[in-house]
Amino acid sequence: MKIFTWLFLYFIAAESFAAVDYDAMLAEIRSKPEYILLLPDAQKGDPVAQKKIGDIYNEGDGVFAFPAQALYWYEKAGMQGNLTAQIQAGDFYYSGTGVHKNYFLAKKWYEKAANQGNARAQISLGNLYSTGGSFFPKNKLKAKKWYSKACESGSFAGCNLKKSIQDK
Repeated sequence: MKIFTWLFLYFIAAESFAAVDYDAMLAEIRSKPEYILLLPDAQKGDPVAQKKIGDIYNEGDGVFAFPAQALYWYEKAGMQGNLTAQIQAGDFYYSGTGVHKNYFLAKKWYEKAANQGNARAQISLGNLYSTGGSFFPKNKLKAKKWYSKACESGSFAGCNLKKSIQDK
């Protein structure tokens, strides 16, 4: 009898997820005053507005986020040099949020921010090289290089990670 109860609950839950109206949720996001104010500037190429539109999609409606739309806007802003958008795009590809994991694209975006002196991106690159994965080779020398750069940028975490690589 328990199996029937669990199956019933499973199908009820599955049905409720199937009934989600994504168009209505997107419409709700697109009707937010902040979105309406930012969109014209984002469409004209303002990287700050593009990053903020990405944030709105990333936050979603409070229940569901829209990572593919967020990534689209983060990449647009990142191509224009927006540092935080570059890191966000890297994070999406590194974690596989809304896209297939792609460490090579994560590397591309982290490098854009890291080369501007951002310690967070430098640590992310160090982590990427330290762990490797998905056809992305481990490289302890490159990991150490990026942790060292983060340390030079003033990151205490970067200094600790650099030391941990040296201790191995």
